[in-house]
Amino acid sequence: PSITTTDALIKGLTYQAPWYLTARLTDVNTEKYKEEEVYMGELPLITPSGAFVINGIERCVVNQLVRSEGAFFISEIDPVTGIPLCTAKILPKNGAWLEFETARNGLITVKIDRKRKLAVTTLLRIFGFNSDNDIREAFAKVENGGRVSYIETTLEKDPTHSYDEAVLEIYKRVRPGDPLIIENARQVVEAMFGNSRRYSLGRTGRFKVNRRLSRDYKGDEGPLTLEKEDMLRVVETMIALNNGVGNFDDIDHLGNRRVRSVGELIVQQMRYGFLQLER
Repeated sequence: PSITTTDALIKGLTYQAPWYLTARLTDVNTEKYKEEEVYMGELPLITPSGAFVINGIERCVVNQLVRSEGAFFISEIDPVTGIPLCTAKILPKNGAWLEFETARNGLITVKIDRKRKLAVTTLLRIFGFNSDNDIREAFAKVENGGRVSYIETTLEKDPTHSYDEAVLEIYKRVRPGDPLIIENARQVVEAMFGNSRRYSLGRTGRFKVNRRLSRDYKGDEGPLTLEKEDMLRVVETMIALNNGVGNFDDIDHLGNRRVRSVGELIVQQMRYGFLQLER
């Protein structure tokens, strides 16, 4: 460290140390290389009393109790009819939040990262349900015997009929104002849900999703991104709950929360720093 903790407290400075890396640049053809020490910035250091001094103020990192990653189904009473309608959330560790809602006429919509609503069937097309008939067949079992045909109502309001149309529709919501070029739209949408660096449920999230949606995986096995089967079961569960089958979740129950330890909180900040550095 360049200063002492006492100086940092008195002068209103951060108690930190410079961080250097030895970088090596190699010529591919001649295999000659040059090594140099590169200044990477400053890292705050922990004091002997277990705190950090940031701008002259002692601060410490504490464990956080947060809503766990996973899939949650919550009941919302419709103010007009008094009937409980299902809303669902898929909360990842990193990436876009998915929030599903049921309207009183049976339309199921989804918001991606709190942007404008989409018909849920538009999102399903991204995960491999190509045609309207594919979607009808996938939900035929759970749709039978309900008072409302949720899938039919949603398909009627869905302006898309193919994968490419769905990609453009989602791109419009996620990047309003950008020119609608199918290649760009595909790249953005596929990276949003398919790239594990951009979207990850995390091991806790995968465990909670497997358990809530009765997936065949054991524990936290399975990919950290969302699969076609996950999306199918989320919408199926919503329809079943709207028809009065199954139990809703209590979002405030401690079983649906977890502790983010100090190490994890610091790692999260480091991750932001490295992502900016990479850019």
